[in-house]
Amino acid sequence: SEVDFKQPASMRYIAYELTKSTDDIFCLRHISLDSNAEINPSIHDFSSETPEHPALSILVDSDTYWSTSNNDKTTTKRLVIDLGEIETINKITTHPRTDSVLGLPLQFKILGSNNLIEWKELSNVDLLKS
Repeated sequence: SEVDFKQPASMRYIAYELTKSTDDIFCLRHISLDSNAEINPSIHDFSSETPEHPALSILVDSDTYWSTSNNDKTTTKRLVIDLGEIETINKITTHPRTDSVLGLPLQFKILGSNNLIEWKELSNVDLLKS
């Protein structure tokens, strides 16, 4: 999934709200941020993770990935990334895991915020509508 802004957007936090996948877990391999500045993001919060596939994995472009836990029975899974300060973002690209369709997000939203209170929807992805 790629969110390519018509004009750059400023935000400090990026949240993923995942509501439907190919099964009851969610897996994301990597998030790429296109910005004119050097960004060193961190994980602010997440609904769950597994020891083998921690949330931090999403910030590293590698073969590992973040996976929610089978024990997480919440309807909406959430992952919040902290950019460290308000940054100008041109594009956000979400990469699914490549070794399996298990945990493939089918419906999710990407939100942006400067303060963790007020959120703006950046993208509403629904692969079931295709």
